[in-house]
Amino acid sequence: MRPLFLVLLLEILQTTLATDAVPAVKRSTTPRKAYHKNHEFCLFTSAGDYHNVQSWLPEPETPGTAFSPPTYPKDSYKIFVVYYGKNNFDVEHPLLQHWKHEGMKFPNFKWWYIMHGASSGCGYIAIWDDDTVTNPADIRKLFGEIRDNKVDILGPTGGSTTDYKSLQPSGYGGLRDVEFVEMGTPVMRTSFIRRFLSEYNDHKIKDFGVDVWFSYKCVQDPACKIQVTDNVHTINPPTRSNGLREVESVDGFQEWESTWRDFALEHDMPWRPPKSAYLGPKLPVHIKIAYSLGLLVCLFVLYKLVLVATNGWARHALRRKRKFSSSADDLSKWNDDCDTSFRTWKGFMTRHRSASV
Repeated sequence: MRPLFLVLLLEILQTTLATDAVPAVKRSTTPRKAYHKNHEFCLFTSAGDYHNVQSWLPEPETPGTAFSPPTYPKDSYKIFVVYYGKNNFDVEHPLLQHWKHEGMKFPNFKWWYIMHGASSGCGYIAIWDDDTVTNPADIRKLFGEIRDNKVDILGPTGGSTTDYKSLQPSGYGGLRDVEFVEMGTPVMRTSFIRRFLSEYNDHKIKDFGVDVWFSYKCVQDPACKIQVTDNVHTINPPTRSNGLREVESVDGFQEWESTWRDFALEHDMPWRPPKSAYLGPKLPVHIKIAYSLGLLVCLFVLYKLVLVATNGWARHALRRKRKFSSSADDLSKWNDDCDTSFRTWKGFMTRHRSASV
C-alpha cells in the first residue's frame, strides 16, 4: 500500500502534466487577463462571419503557462470586436474582447465607445474593416508612427480602391500630408474621436460618407493633422472571402449615398472626397530638394558638354582656316614662280630669234 503523501504527489504531477499538454489556444469562455498594463493603442472592428481578425492578434513576448498568462510588449495593442454576424464569434485571445450588437461599422463603433471605449483608456484607436489584410508588426508600427509624429488621423497606404491615388504608395517612405483618409483603415487620436462623435449622427448616416466627414472636419481645423504613411501598406479587399460584400446585403444600402449627399449639403460640407484624393502622392520636401539639386547638376554638366563641344568645333575650324590659308599662300607662290619661269623662257626665246636674224 502506497503512503498517502506519495499518492497525492503523483496526482499533482499528473494534473500538472495534463494541464501543460493543453494547447495554448484552448481557453475557457472567460479570457485570462494578460500581463499588459499599457492600453494606449486599441484596434476596433465591427466583424461579420467572414473576417480577418485572426491575423491581427498580438504576438506574445513570452508564452503563457499553467501558472501565468503570456506577456506582451509595452507597445502592443488591445482588440475590441463588435460582432454582428449570425453565429458566435469564436476568436479568443488575452488581449481581445468582443460583444454582440447589430449594425454597421461606425454606428457600432459609436455604440461601443459610449458603452465601453470611453473608459478603456485608449489614447489612439484604429477603426478598421474586419477583412483588412495586415500583420501585428505593421499594426504596432502604425500606432508608433501616429504617436511619435503627433498625428490626429493617420492611414496606411492601400485601401479598397486605387481611385484614390493620394493613398497609394509613393515609393519614398515616410509620412505625408493629405486631405482625405479612407474609411477602411483609419487610426485616430481619441481626443479627435470624441469631438467627431459629438457631431456624428448615426441615425441618419451609417458608413457612407463618414470618411469624407471626419477628413473634412480635420482639414478645417488648423490644429488637426491628417496624414498617410508609406511605411505601412494594407490590403482592403473589395469583396469577402466568399466573393460577396456583406454591406450590400444591408437594408437601405442603395439609399445611403443620396442620404449622405442631402445631409452634407444641408450642413455646408462636401459630399465627395476632395480633388487631391484622386491625384498622385505629393513628393516629400527632401525629395523635392534632391530633385532640384539633381536638375542643377544635370544642367551644369550639359553646359560643360556644350562648352567643350563648342570649343572643339572652334579649334577645328581655326585649324581648317589656317590650313586653307597656308594652301592659298603656297598656291600664290607657285603662281609667282610660274610667272617668273614663263617670263624667263619668253625672254630667252626672244633673244634666240634676234640672234638668228
